[in-house]
Amino acid sequence: MAERAVQIVKKGLKKVSDGSIKERLAKILFAYRNTPQSTTGLTPATMLLGRKPRTLLDLIKPHRADRVEQKQEKQKNLHDSHARLRVFQVGDRVYMYVKNYGSGNNWLSGSIVKCTGPVSFLVKLQDERGVVIRIRFEFEQLQVEVHWKRVKLEMHQKLEKINLQKSS
Repeated sequence: MAERAVQIVKKGLKKVSDGSIKERLAKILFAYRNTPQSTTGLTPATMLLGRKPRTLLDLIKPHRADRVEQKQEKQKNLHDSHARLRVFQVGDRVYMYVKNYGSGNNWLSGSIVKCTGPVSFLVKLQDERGVVIRIRFEFEQLQVEVHWKRVKLEMHQKLEKINLQKSS
């Protein structure tokens, strides 16, 4: 293995002709250390540093962040071309999709109690639970987040009432 490395360095020194011996050796070692190895699939520099060092080839390639930004802009424009604007006011009756792992209806009727943001609302469900749930209307989906502290408090209060009634 050491003989092979020496052979690679000697070949490289013959190919690189400009600069001093130190500069030529530095260029060859940099190229060697940035070449993926067949056994690991990683470069020695990546294994040592934990990241990929920048090379001249990286400067030639288009910047990845620009490409991501262009793609995101294209997605936004495509979405905006067919999206509907939804406007809700306090007191509006809405149906809310709540994941029900048991039996029963997943769509629950409720009314908007408070607007908490541009696309966020507090909704009072119109079922026997009477749980206040924060929902977020965004694009075509309806996302649900339960305020667990409030639900736990209400459930705890209900359990206390039941226990008091049983003990009386």
